[in-house]
Amino acid sequence: MDGDFEVFVSPVFFLELNRCPNPKLAKMYGQLQRIGFTPLRESDEAAELAEEFITGGVLPATKRNDCLHIAYAVVNDCDVILSWNFDDIVCDKTRNRVKLINATSRYKEIVIVSPDVFLKGDYR
Repeated sequence: MDGDFEVFVSPVFFLELNRCPNPKLAKMYGQLQRIGFTPLRESDEAAELAEEFITGGVLPATKRNDCLHIAYAVVNDCDVILSWNFDDIVCDKTRNRVKLINATSRYKEIVIVSPDVFLKGDYR
């Protein structure tokens, strides 16, 4: 792996991160400073795609934030989503339904994997 990656973070990430109590919050922000990343801006397109994901059965409405994370990556043309959320995001059901909705909505396919799989290079 050559290390030439751009890291993007959805606005939902920061909403969720800010719910962490200190000292964990301070530690997480400290770790973020070590990573070069670009925060993505809120967008109506991502919100609309997240609703399509919910309507299309990717995840239930109670998991709207997870759908938003995926939608932000899709509409911003990211290649890969990294997540530790094995129950909702990093699973075959989600991958397959996102792939179908992206195809019917004319978005490109996106890879959804855990960070450890990505770092091993076993994701393509």
